[in-house]
Amino acid sequence: MANSILVLHFETSATPSHDDYKQFFSRLDQGLPVSVVSPDDLVFILSNDSIELNVGSELIPIQSFSHLIARGSVDKHRDIVLPVVEVAQLFGLICWNGAGGSFVRSKLAQNVQMQRLGLPIPKTVFCMNRTMLMNAINTYIGYPCIIKDWKGSHGNDNYLIKSHEHLEEVLFGADEQINFIAQEHIPNDGDYRYLNIGNEELLIHRSTLPGSHLSNTSQGGVAKIVDRTEVDQAVLGQANDYANKYEMTIYGADIIKHTQTQDYYFLEFNSQPQILTGAFLDEKREMMRKAILDTPPTL
Repeated sequence: MANSILVLHFETSATPSHDDYKQFFSRLDQGLPVSVVSPDDLVFILSNDSIELNVGSELIPIQSFSHLIARGSVDKHRDIVLPVVEVAQLFGLICWNGAGGSFVRSKLAQNVQMQRLGLPIPKTVFCMNRTMLMNAINTYIGYPCIIKDWKGSHGNDNYLIKSHEHLEEVLFGADEQINFIAQEHIPNDGDYRYLNIGNEELLIHRSTLPGSHLSNTSQGGVAKIVDRTEVDQAVLGQANDYANKYEMTIYGADIIKHTQTQDYYFLEFNSQPQILTGAFLDEKREMMRKAILDTPPTL
C-alpha cells in the first residue's frame, strides 16, 4: 500500500488551520494523498464481530491510510484520540507523535516521570495552594527562582522571581485558574531544543534576549542550528529513552546547561512541537518528508 496521511486535527484559533496542514503534508511528496479531519468527522461502528472507523464526509475507511498524525490540543482530547489510535493500530497504520502513548502535558507529571527515569531536572516544588507553594519555595528553593504555569506553553505565564516580595506579587496577582510550578533558576545563555521526527533529528540553540529569561522563539528568542555534538551525547540519549518509553515519535526536548557547573538539566518535553510555524521551517519539512517516506507502511 502506498503512503497516505490522515491528520486528526484539533483546531483552535491559536493553531494552524486544516488547509495549512493539508498544504504542508501534501508538499512532502508529489501526489501524496492527505486528508485532514476534525473529531466531528469520525464515525465508529462496533459489533461483537467487527470494528470500523470511517472518516470525513466521504466516510473513508481508516485502513485506506498508512499514517495517522494527531495535531493540536491532543492531550485535552485523549478520550477520542485513544480509541482512534487503537483502531488505527488494529488496521496497521503508523501512528505518530505519541497519540496512543502515556505522554502527559503537565510539567509536574513530566518532572516526576523524568526524575524516575534518572533524567537531571532542576529542584522543583509544586502545590495548588499558593500560600503553601510560597512557603515551599522559601524553604526548599530560594531566590532567584522560576515559576510557571504547570500546563503553560510558548513562555506564557513564566516568571523569573527575584525575591519573596516579587513572588507574592506575582502569585497573588495571577489568574486564579493557573496552577504554578516552581524551579530553581539555572544560570544559562539560552537553552537547546532537541527536535525529533521519527529517526530525523535537529538540535537548535535558542538564546535569550537582554532583560528576559525566556528563550522561546515566540517570545523573541534567537535560534540557530548547532551540531549535535555541542550537547553531551549521553543527555541526548536520555531524551530518546524518555521519548521511547512514552511512545513519542515526534517531540521536542528542552535542555538547559548551567553556565558555571556545565551540568545539563531537562525542562520539559513537547509532543506537539511547531512544524508549520517558528524557526527553520524548511528543515522541519525535510525532516518530516524523510520520516514519512522512509517509514514503510505495515500493510
